[in-house]
Amino acid sequence: MPHEVLNKMTANGICPDILICDYRLPHGLTAIDAIRQLKVLWNKHIPTLVLTGDTAPLTLQEIQASGAFLLHKPIAPARLRSIMYFALHNETSLI
Repeated sequence: MPHEVLNKMTANGICPDILICDYRLPHGLTAIDAIRQLKVLWNKHIPTLVLTGDTAPLTLQEIQASGAFLLHKPIAPARLRSIMYFALHNETSLI
């Protein structure tokens, strides 16, 4: 994670409204690792979308168990925008 960006955001009281993250991250990390770290850093729930091309059942279960919205790649821009809207407005039953 780019710690210098996170440190500047935190120092300035900036917290994102939504997180969009690919499941597989550099250095063997996953979106789930990032979500956990960011929840501790900002001490609040942030709607999170996790994109993946992975179809392994354990991976999909892990993403769903995290409370993030699971999106399969590729995803159309219009679909991504609509899911972002629903996630930001807490209308999860429509997703």
